[in-house]
Amino acid sequence: MKPRAPRSLHARLVAGVAVWTAGILGMAAIAGIVIVAHHPRWALLVHNGLLALSGAALVTAGFSVIRRSLSPFRLL
Repeated sequence: MKPRAPRSLHARLVAGVAVWTAGILGMAAIAGIVIVAHHPRWALLVHNGLLALSGAALVTAGFSVIRRSLSPFRLL
């Protein structure tokens, strides 16, 4: 088997951010399920909170992608 070249800092950073975001969203979902199981009247609050958290994560990821894609224009 051929040894692989070490990954770049950028690739490791992107992979780390993706794993961290998935972990945070997963833990938020589990916490939401536990809260709703114990306090059924809070279902709407938990639902809206998780939607806001997911939306913020996706907007941040989208902003990061757009920023990276526009970075070559700084060199012009």
